Amino acid sequence: MALHGRSRSAMVGLLVHLAVILPMVVAADFKKCNEQFKNNQTNMDLFGFTGSTHGRTIKPGTPLMSVRGCEILCGSDSQYKSWKESTTTISTWVLPMIGLILQAPFESNAKMRTFFATIRWLGSPVAALFHMLWNIKITAKCATMVDMSVPYDSFPGEESDFAQMRDSLGILSVMNQYTVDPKLDSSAAEKLVRVALFSNEVRMTDGGPTLAQRRRDLAANVREGRRRGIIPVFVTLMWFIFSLVISLADAFEDDNLGNNTLAHDLAIGLLMAWIPVLILAGIVDRNPSAPGDTRRRLNALVNDTRRALRDPQNQETIVSQGGGWRDRHYPWLDQIVDDAADAARFGAFFHDFAGQGRLRMHFGIAHPIMSNIEFSYVGQHGRDWLRHERDARWALVYGHVNPKGLFYFDWRELWQILGAVLVVGGAIAGSFVISFLTPTVGLGCRSGGYMIYMVLAGALLLAELVVWWATWRGSRIRATALKVFPVAEFVSTAWLLYIVSAQTIGSHKTCACMGSTWAGQGGYINLDTSEVNTSESVRGYWGVGTALSCAVMGAAFAFVVAEWCEQSFLHTQSYSSAMRGMRRTRRWKRLTLSFRHVPDRVIELVKWMLGRRERHSMIWSVHARYHRQKAFDTELTRTSSRLPGYLGNDDDDHGSVKTFTLVSPASTWAKPKT
Repeated sequence: MALHGRSRSAMVGLLVHLAVILPMVVAADFKKCNEQFKNNQTNMDLFGFTGSTHGRTIKPGTPLMSVRGCEILCGSDSQYKSWKESTTTISTWVLPMIGLILQAPFESNAKMRTFFATIRWLGSPVAALFHMLWNIKITAKCATMVDMSVPYDSFPGEESDFAQMRDSLGILSVMNQYTVDPKLDSSAAEKLVRVALFSNEVRMTDGGPTLAQRRRDLAANVREGRRRGIIPVFVTLMWFIFSLVISLADAFEDDNLGNNTLAHDLAIGLLMAWIPVLILAGIVDRNPSAPGDTRRRLNALVNDTRRALRDPQNQETIVSQGGGWRDRHYPWLDQIVDDAADAARFGAFFHDFAGQGRLRMHFGIAHPIMSNIEFSYVGQHGRDWLRHERDARWALVYGHVNPKGLFYFDWRELWQILGAVLVVGGAIAGSFVISFLTPTVGLGCRSGGYMIYMVLAGALLLAELVVWWATWRGSRIRATALKVFPVAEFVSTAWLLYIVSAQTIGSHKTCACMGSTWAGQGGYINLDTSEVNTSESVRGYWGVGTALSCAVMGAAFAFVVAEWCEQSFLHTQSYSSAMRGMRRTRRWKRLTLSFRHVPDRVIELVKWMLGRRERHSMIWSVHARYHRQKAFDTELTRTSSRLPGYLGNDDDDHGSVKTFTLVSPASTWAKPKT
C-alpha cells in the first residue's frame, strides 16, 4: 500500500533529494581534452598509455591516454551530465522506481518503523526477499491444506468443518507474521496455539461464544482488515514493465546502440530490477491494515483459551483426549495456568509485527505447526484428509510435537534463500555485465559499485543466518547483533542511493572511473569511445545483460503472481467468492500438475539416494486414495479410573497404575467420499 501523510512526504523528500540534486558547474570537458591530446604530439608522448591492454583488442594507431595523464591534462573532477541528460535518467528509471517503492506495504503513522523498514528492504534485499518468499510459501501451504481437506469436486458450505478449517489455517497464516513471547517455553506455546486453533472440545468458561465461533469471528475480522489494493499495484507494475519495454526498444535502436551514457543508464535500471519483485512479494505477503489491533485480537483468542484451560474439567478433557500430555511430556498445562495467572504476561503472547521481512531472524510459528500436523496425519491421508473429522482434529490438536518447538531453522528454507539470491544477484549481474564491458573494459566505479552492493547484501544475509545459528534467543550476543544490523543496512542503503545518484548526475564520469583500474586491469582511456562505442560486440553484451536481468525479473513476477492467485481464496472475505477462487485454483493446478511433480520427483530421488524413502509432506493431488486408516494408539498411564474413549483390561493392574490404549473411532478401512 502507498504511504500516507507525513510518511509519504518524508519518503518522497528523502529519495528525490538524493536522486535529483544536480551540480551547477561542469568541471571537466573530455571532448575538448581529447582534441588537445590527439592534436598535440607532445601531449601524446607525455600522457599516452604504453602499458599492456591485457588482451583487449585495440585498433592499431588508436591514441590511448593513461589515467594519470588524463588527470593532469583534463583534471580529476567529473564531467557532470547536462540537465536534459539527467532528466532523461530520472524520468526513465529513477521516478518509476520511487513510485514502486512508495507502493510498499508500509505501516501508517509509524515514522521510525517506516524508516527502518525502508533501509531493511533497500539495504538488505536478499534477506528481506528471502523472508517474504518464505512467508508466501507458508501461506500457500495453509491454502493447500484447506484445498486438500475435501474432495476435488467438493465445495462445502459456510457451516461445514471445511469452513472451520479455512478459518483456523487463515488465522495461523496471520499469526505467522508476529513474534512470540521469547520467555514462553516453545513446545508449550505450540500446544496452546494448536488447542486454540483446532480444538472444538474446550469449553469456554466466560459464558461467551464457543471456541469455534470465536475463531470464525476472528477470521472474519482479519479478512476484513487485511490490506487491499493488490490489483492497483499489479497495474502499476504493468505500467512499469511497459515503460521498461519502451526504454529497451529505444536503447537498442541503431542510432542509440553503443551510446555509453545510455549503456550506463540501462545498467542502473537493470540494477534495480529486483525492486519490483520485492514490492510485489511484499504486497502478496500482505499485512493487516492495523497490525496492533490484529495482534490484540490474536492475543485475545489465545488468552481466552488459556483462561478456559484453567478450568479443571477442560484440563481433564485435554489430558484424556491428548494421550496423557501431562505425564508423557511435562506438566505443560500447569505452566500455561501459571502464565495465565501472571497479569503482566497474560496479554503478550504475540509481540511485534514482523511481516514482509521487517524483523531479522523471524521465521514464524506456522511452519513448525504445519510440519507436525503433516507428519501426524495430513501428509499420510492426502486429498480429503478431513473426511474423518474427529480423527483429523485429534491429530491436529494432539498429534506429533517436534521437541525443537516453534523456533528452529528448517533446511527447506534454503530454497527461498536460493530464490532471493537469484533474483537480486541476477538483476545486479545484468547491470554488471553491461558496465564491465563498456569501454574501458574492466572493473571500475560503476561495475565495482554494483559488485560492492551485492557483496553487502549477501554478507548481511550470511551474517543474519550465522547469528541465528550460533546464538540463543534472548542472548546478549544476539541482542547486540540486532542493534548492529540496522547500522549496516543503513550503510548498504546509502551505497545504493549513492551509485544511483552518481549515475543520475554523472559524477562517475572521471578519469579514474573511465580507466577501470579497480582490478589491476584497464589503466587506459580511449576518449574516442568514451561517448560512443562502435564495437560490433555492443549489441551482444547489451543483450546478454538485459536478458539476464529481465529473465530473472520475469520469472520472479510469474512465480509471485501465481502464488497470489493460488492462495487468495484463503483470505477472501466473501465465502462464495472464495469458493469460486478455489475452483479456479484447482483447475489451474490440475492443468500444471505434470510440471508440479518435477520437484517432487527430484526430492523423492534424493531421499531414495540418502536411504530415507518415507516422506511426510503433503503433495497436491486430484484424487483421494484408498489407504489403511491407522489407529492412533497412545498409551496413557493414569492413577484414576478408566476414561471415556479408551479400551483396556480392568485386570491389567500394576499397583495403582493402569494402562489404556486409545483406539480411533474410524473404521479400519477408509474409503474416499464420492
